[in-house]
Amino acid sequence: LAAAVLLRAAQALVARPATLRPSSPARRATLRARRAMAALDATKSAATIADYDAVAATFDAGNMNHDVSQNIDALLEPLKHVERPVVVDVGCAGGRDLLALTARGCEAWGVDGSPAFVELARKAAPDCRVLLQDFVDLDLPADTFDGVYANASLFHCPSEHLPELLRRLYASLKTGGVFFSSNAHGFGEDKEGWSGGRTAATRSWVCWLSEATWKKECEDAGFVFRRSYYRGSSKAFLATVWRKP
Repeated sequence: LAAAVLLRAAQALVARPATLRPSSPARRATLRARRAMAALDATKSAATIADYDAVAATFDAGNMNHDVSQNIDALLEPLKHVERPVVVDVGCAGGRDLLALTARGCEAWGVDGSPAFVELARKAAPDCRVLLQDFVDLDLPADTFDGVYANASLFHCPSEHLPELLRRLYASLKTGGVFFSSNAHGFGEDKEGWSGGRTAATRSWVCWLSEATWKKECEDAGFVFRRSYYRGSSKAFLATVWRKP
């Protein structure tokens, strides 16, 4: 289902080239200098949240049996020495992976910007702490988590805010903590813009970075690269594993 959604989004971006905004380090630096963090792209984020809110229950049900054990393994393998790792699922949606992380012995937290998703996650995983927070105003406690798990979520963050988001994720990790991310990527290019919505009246902002750009953003935030792999037969998702030194 996730691959099909990504394909439809790609087709929508191609169909509306005027909405594309090629990303570059110079452009991102200029925008970061112009905008205070609290004002960063609230409209893009709000529209994306509304897009998911409109179909939250259906989206959650359709993805409930999607196998992401490979990604959870990639996060937890470097943490096997930690007796009960504290892990935050960034973009937890309806809580599917909170349950999987809990079953693997973690103290799992969730965070999502969609009120509908947060409600579903709290019902599905009542023993987990689930926070309602927008990616462009993330406020996690510092030095708290052994792992940050972001599966198919961070590509909705506008490029001009991504450095700040990554810095905040970095700050939330304990020393030696692990950051996992699986993102739709740009197949060698940096692209962002509005994708076709999940309903006729909604739309989402997507930022698909090349592997090189994504790695540079993470390294600039302080993360140390461990490994990477591509997900799916179409290799539409790039998974990367990082560590906080």
